[in-house]
Amino acid sequence: MVGTGAVLAAVARRLRERSPQDATTRPAVEVAHPPRAVVRASNPVVRWMLASPRRMGGAGDALLLLHVTGRRTGAVYDVPVGYHPADDGRLTVVTDAGWRVNLRGRPDVEVTLKGVRRAARAELVEDPDVVADVYESLLDEEDPRGSARRLGLRLAQERVPDHADLAGLTRREHLCVIHLDVDEAFPRSA
Repeated sequence: MVGTGAVLAAVARRLRERSPQDATTRPAVEVAHPPRAVVRASNPVVRWMLASPRRMGGAGDALLLLHVTGRRTGAVYDVPVGYHPADDGRLTVVTDAGWRVNLRGRPDVEVTLKGVRRAARAELVEDPDVVADVYESLLDEEDPRGSARRLGLRLAQERVPDHADLAGLTRREHLCVIHLDVDEAFPRSA
């Protein structure tokens, strides 16, 4: 078991080793993931918190557990993801994670939303222009860096990137959008 101090020391070391790039050589927008060790250490705690309405606190307003069945293994993966309510009542998830391929042609999933497990239908969208449109709608003109950070992006400049920048990022990093139509009427027991 790796201690918290060792994880933080490794993160600090990686940050110091990065070569500085100025805003002119960096793309206008990049994917910004937390260090893998931090994600591995925190995901079990986040899963535990989101699984019960009593433990989730305010995290349930931005996070849900997506239960995805593997295409080859049949194993169920419980993935904590950030979500954004869409105007049409669906929930929107943006990701570049590899588990997304399990949703190709398999729209039936389950989600744990606000501590209650429910059936849902997932629509995987991988078209770069459509994905760029969704990212554009989720970025806030008033706080571009803050909204980008919540989406897992890093901006080179203090402005919302244009459609071409976001579509280029989508192609480079294989970003996708998952629209979740959650069945509110029939919660499932965990």
